[in-house]
Amino acid sequence: MGAGIAHQARNMFQGLAYAIGQAIKKNGNFPLVNVKYRMITLPTKHHWIEDANLQLIEDGLVGLI
Repeated sequence: MGAGIAHQARNMFQGLAYAIGQAIKKNGNFPLVNVKYRMITLPTKHHWIEDANLQLIEDGLVGLI
């Protein structure tokens, strides 16, 4: 959650980064529906330092359907 919209969301919602991190540790890197923050997060990378992975994004969007 270091740049762009993710960075803005992290700054707006205290505890969001921790909540997403815990969900990823528990369930893996999948789309997350977060009721508390009223948002859906979609993974774009396998690791934060990598470039966005289009297949991961596509798979996440299909999973949301």
